[in-house]
Amino acid sequence: MLNVNADDFGRCVVATDRTMACLAANRINSASAMVFMEDSERAAGLAIGSGLDVGLHINFTEAFTASYVPRSLRRSHDRLRRFLRSNKYALVIYNPFLRSAFRDVFVAQFEEFTRLYGRVPSRVDGHQHMHLCSNMVVDGLFPTGTRVRRNLSFTADEKSFLNRYYRRLVDRSLAKRYRVGDFLFALSQQRSIPQLGRVIALAKSFDVELVVHPQVNVEFETLLSDEFATTISTAQDEISIPRDARAAHSLCSSDLGLVRSQVGAHMLPHITVCICTFRRPTYLKRLLEKLQEQSTGGRFSFSAVVCDNDARQSAAPIVSAARQTATIDVTYCCEPRQNIALARNKALEQARGDFVTFIDDDEFPVADWLQSLLSACETYTADGVLGPVRPHFESAPPSWILKGRFCERPEHTTGMKMQWNQCRTGNLLFRKEILEGTAQPFRAEFGTGGEDKDFFMRLTEQGRVFVWCNEAIAYETVLPSRYSRRCMIRRALLRGRISLKFPVGRLRLLGRSALAIPVYCMALPVLLLLGQHWFMRYCVKLCDHLGRLLAVLGINPISEREA
Repeated sequence: MLNVNADDFGRCVVATDRTMACLAANRINSASAMVFMEDSERAAGLAIGSGLDVGLHINFTEAFTASYVPRSLRRSHDRLRRFLRSNKYALVIYNPFLRSAFRDVFVAQFEEFTRLYGRVPSRVDGHQHMHLCSNMVVDGLFPTGTRVRRNLSFTADEKSFLNRYYRRLVDRSLAKRYRVGDFLFALSQQRSIPQLGRVIALAKSFDVELVVHPQVNVEFETLLSDEFATTISTAQDEISIPRDARAAHSLCSSDLGLVRSQVGAHMLPHITVCICTFRRPTYLKRLLEKLQEQSTGGRFSFSAVVCDNDARQSAAPIVSAARQTATIDVTYCCEPRQNIALARNKALEQARGDFVTFIDDDEFPVADWLQSLLSACETYTADGVLGPVRPHFESAPPSWILKGRFCERPEHTTGMKMQWNQCRTGNLLFRKEILEGTAQPFRAEFGTGGEDKDFFMRLTEQGRVFVWCNEAIAYETVLPSRYSRRCMIRRALLRGRISLKFPVGRLRLLGRSALAIPVYCMALPVLLLLGQHWFMRYCVKLCDHLGRLLAVLGINPISEREA
């Protein structure tokens, strides 16, 4: 007998909806539900209404994302998470100091499942197989007679003898108290559908479970393929293959709207996260990983678009690798002409849904970043929301950098209405509808600087309102080269030149600069005595003003790319 089981049911909106789509297409016949997660309650309602066979998916390693988790439970759960994620051998280590924490967290999840589904779970397994950690097995916390998932099955050439021997000992211990299957495989183990052959062969004589994760793009597409349906049909009578399987197969990973319509789910707002990148593979990889950790609270869905501004398409391998394990849709596109305005427009062409966000490729957000931006947009009925970008130093900077706050940007009170010249695109959400009728949201003539200010200036002139949300935090990586004196002066000169690209207040800016330059020149020797941070702060201000006057004279001491 072959049981195809979808894990992580209720973990998030995508996981729930894709599991239900697989059920509708007869690709699975059971699921394992997570509790205390953002979509747990909705998932329970869908499962009960559809008759889906659901077991409990114990979670010891991923933060609870539901809003109603008791504080004491969250503290105990955090202790377990820190221990089990501390090293790869934590699974096999028995920790006597966490006995009560394991018991309390397991019992809380067991009782929550009973509340949601109106019955005790008949099957128990674990997120990342942590239900088989030593504390759970040795203390025998599962109710006697419960069906408990065994270890993954491997052949001699797939795992070492010691690894397989340990798994065998654990499985034998489980079999003495609980009901266990004969074999367990994961779809992610099978590098191609034909490799499912041994799973199918075993299922004809044994009790075999195949674990799948519909929220992972690659697995979702595999599950809904005709080839997968045909392959498993030879071992499983329960999963029948519809004669017209095209409707199910058309549910590709990028068509979540269709998935929701098939399972009757409530249509949620959708946010597209736009990322423009240029040869920053390490930072791009980190950002895509951080997006996977975004908490939606069950209020919206989101996807990502990566626009590569490198003609060599250096970001393509990073995006391709991210797609393999991504729980969100990640779209790749390339704008070969090096121009940030063109790259932003290219990303917007790929954006879908109700809202668009922009975040820089060297930034990374906090877990509730999107939630905070969307909440502020709805609370203040704004057209767009901006959030703070704070510095993230990978190595300790000089003390004068911290004293002078050179890498810090201004922050404001949540709900404050922003002026166009206070806005930037490094941490931004806006309603996609505000771009209707705009052929070129970002104007290419601005090159690689000032296109965002021009964007906000034109929209605010149309009456669009942007507000601030100080809780929607993103962090920007600041390398040592960025806070060198040379770099700071170059960027100030460039900033001064760019400020004259806008038609508003040019004469006022030039008059202010003409007065400020001689004053700053006289003050700098005195400021040097007060400390490096005072000297450099006003040296940067001087270069801001100097950049404007040099631009009027047609002198460009620094190119945009050099800065």
